[in-house]
Amino acid sequence: MTATKPTQSELLQGGLVDITAHHKSVETNSLKIAQNLDVQHSDVTRIIKRLIANEAISQRTVSVSDYLSDRGKLYNFYHLREVEALQVIMSLTGAKAEKLHKEIAQAFVSVKKENAEWRAQALITTSTTKQANDQVYWLRNELAEIIPTSKRCTMLFVHIQGAINQVATGKANTKRDTMTACQLQKVGKLEQQVYAHIEQLRREGLDAEAIRDATMAMIKAQNQPKNGSDLWLKSA
Repeated sequence: MTATKPTQSELLQGGLVDITAHHKSVETNSLKIAQNLDVQHSDVTRIIKRLIANEAISQRTVSVSDYLSDRGKLYNFYHLREVEALQVIMSLTGAKAEKLHKEIAQAFVSVKKENAEWRAQALITTSTTKQANDQVYWLRNELAEIIPTSKRCTMLFVHIQGAINQVATGKANTKRDTMTACQLQKVGKLEQQVYAHIEQLRREGLDAEAIRDATMAMIKAQNQPKNGSDLWLKSA
């Protein structure tokens, strides 16, 4: 099955510089450069090809993909990282090129910082997830002794993570790589609460089903912020 190609309109969405899928890096593309310079896209791709031919840009650092034009035709466009994008713009002259050079340099600095902050928070949240999962794993094993075929047991991880996602993002099925750093932080704090809550109820001697129900209720209860603040994130 052929993968759907991005459209020209889709590739022009977002900022001048964007974070790539799964927050791997930041980049711009040749279509955005052409639009901001008010020139034909073919003029920009011609410059990129010349720079590659002259070895001013390494072909290994520039990737090319297809896109659908507004008329439904396939054309090539280039993904450009910071160094390559600046080299392309420096190959042009005029006030617009000078202005864009400053703007795109600033945009790369800003978006790289944003992406670094997201990746740092993602690592912290991954750690809290592993910690919470230790308690959830124990609870699932206890439930397996009582209700082994019930979804309350077999789907425990899904139910708890879905409830956490619902509170943090408004949707139970939100993927981690689409969350903001703030949402990831909320997920991490909720997972810390899950860990502490289950541990506390274990010490109190509650049975597994009661712990499961109390944990789910605790998570869902966090869905109502108090006085518009983040007090709902503090440990109960």
